[in-house]
Amino acid sequence: YKSVPIEGGRIYGEPYTPIALLAGFASYSLITGDQKARKIGYELGQAVLYGTSCVFLLKILVGRSRPLTDEGPGHFRPAFSFVDDDFHSFPSGHTAIAFAVSTILARNVQPTWAKVLCYLPAVFTPMSRVYQDHHWVSDVVMGGLIGYFFATWVVDQHERNDATAQQKSGLQLSSFFPIAVSIPLN
Repeated sequence: YKSVPIEGGRIYGEPYTPIALLAGFASYSLITGDQKARKIGYELGQAVLYGTSCVFLLKILVGRSRPLTDEGPGHFRPAFSFVDDDFHSFPSGHTAIAFAVSTILARNVQPTWAKVLCYLPAVFTPMSRVYQDHHWVSDVVMGGLIGYFFATWVVDQHERNDATAQQKSGLQLSSFFPIAVSIPLN
């Protein structure tokens, strides 16, 4: 119940993990001026904020009982579960955080082996949540999808904005002259 992989997975999905990573990337960026680190920090903050907001709203609206209540996966108390944590099973917030963080990190590294390594701790988070009787399997699947979706969306938006900024920064003759003209120099 308290083994290293199970506790490590739980800790990786805790809200303080992305806060610590964001602080680390932001500090590094301020000290070194590294714009890529700053971008990763922004992406972490945005993806986790959007993902956890969605998770929180769904937890309240759905009101699914946790496995530890012994009421079964089909027991719900929608909209009345605002303060009762026993009915905050669907979806898993820890898993959403873990997959948002891993997706942001994986999208910002190049070698494939590093991308796989970024997802390794996230794999243990849903396992720990189910193993410790806090979530049903469907809860962690939905949490993982939410985290992945918001992280992918945030990175795509940043990449699109970067491409637009690069386009606008230089003089683009093609926007003035849509036909290419070849002029021999000799």
